[in-house]
Amino acid sequence: MAKIIALCGKICSGKSTYAEKIRKNNNAVVLNPDIVLLTLFDGNLGDNHDEIFEKVRIYLYQMAENIINAGTNVILDFGLWTRKERYDIRLFFKKRNIDIEIHYVNTPLKITLRKGII
Repeated sequence: MAKIIALCGKICSGKSTYAEKIRKNNNAVVLNPDIVLLTLFDGNLGDNHDEIFEKVRIYLYQMAENIINAGTNVILDFGLWTRKERYDIRLFFKKRNIDIEIHYVNTPLKITLRKGII
């Protein structure tokens, strides 16, 4: 049965790198709101960022549900920084009888600095 793997971690913690590493082993599609926002808006959202991000989040959750129903795993490369976000994502997919795992990505600051990520 297909499942959701939702990534939790701070900015530049290596979530996208982790997502790509586990994508092939899990026969999964990666959905990332940052890529959608940059593609559509070139990062120029200004005061509308939160409103548009929320619409993108809902769209990607619905897309994830469709992909799961087609039998393929989904990796949601989000931040999920708050307890409420983690609760909400679990609730959204549990209501739809979709298994979800949350993977916490925590790269030590000295490794992040050494790799030039930030």
